[in-house]
Amino acid sequence: MDPAGNSDDSSNGNPGRVPPGVPPLRVLPPAPPGAPGESDVLFTAPFVRLLGMQAAYGFSFSMFFLLPKYLAAARATPAQIGFVMASWAFVCLVLEVPCGVLADRMSRPILLAVAQAVRCVGFIVWIQFPGFWGFLIGLMLWGLKSATMSGAFEAVVFDELKALNP
Repeated sequence: MDPAGNSDDSSNGNPGRVPPGVPPLRVLPPAPPGAPGESDVLFTAPFVRLLGMQAAYGFSFSMFFLLPKYLAAARATPAQIGFVMASWAFVCLVLEVPCGVLADRMSRPILLAVAQAVRCVGFIVWIQFPGFWGFLIGLMLWGLKSATMSGAFEAVVFDELKALNP
């Protein structure tokens, strides 16, 4: 066993964590402000914020693959499933421009938080009313969230990137 706690015994079918000949990882201390190469650091605070927002934003898209299955389990007909999914698209389409204007006039981070709160209300509606009408109202609220976040999210990303490279 080496000082890092890795076992070199591979005879039991469970080899050590680090293969022989691979150097261990080193953790570098943070560079002082203004040091050369500071722009090469990938995980800066603004980048981590952008990454977190993208992860939260990306989750919403993956749910649309599961929603028809949930609706079918709630005994919705194929026509009802299509109507519920189309209602989300219709709400997004109709509210895209008004929400973009709102994003230009309000604080974008606050608008993004309100949009997520609207989505949470949609989830609560789904839980309280797990039938056709609950999914319809919940998904229309999700459409409002999607329309609200659409322009605001890209504007926040643009502002953060502009702040990184003035």
